Amino acid sequence: MITVLFTDTGVTYNNRALVQYDYNQVLQIQGIEISGTPQIHFARKGMEAIVKIPSVDTETGYITASVPNSILQYDGEMTVYLYSINASTGKTLQSITFLINPRQKPEGYTLQPDEPLTLSEKFIAENTPGDSIEDRITALEDAVTKLTLTGLGAL
Repeated sequence: MITVLFTDTGVTYNNRALVQYDYNQVLQIQGIEISGTPQIHFARKGMEAIVKIPSVDTETGYITASVPNSILQYDGEMTVYLYSINASTGKTLQSITFLINPRQKPEGYTLQPDEPLTLSEKFIAENTPGDSIEDRITALEDAVTKLTLTGLGAL
């Protein structure tokens, strides 16, 4: 498990904790409260961002999400965005940059599939700004486009 700790003096984490071709890595975020519904966006230049709905421990407030296996296929920089969705707005609260350490592909390595993510209409209605389902879908598409452009270095 890779721990990211937010305190009054800053953020502490091992920015080199990830290694190319690893799989089933877990990111745990401590010391930050996200109002509304939290999301974690994993972005790399040249790739579409992957959005995860993390689990939040009600006792500790720790936010936990699995790092997408597909993003660990590549070495280089990865940015993790902590995102909050409230009834009328969505915004990035913090970003964390990791350097995925390169290594040679292990013999016999096969890509482990990422867990699928399906957003229900109810989830979209409760967690995406907009009055109609069309507005909400547009807001989600805009967010994915912005993350993709950020990952490509265009923004």
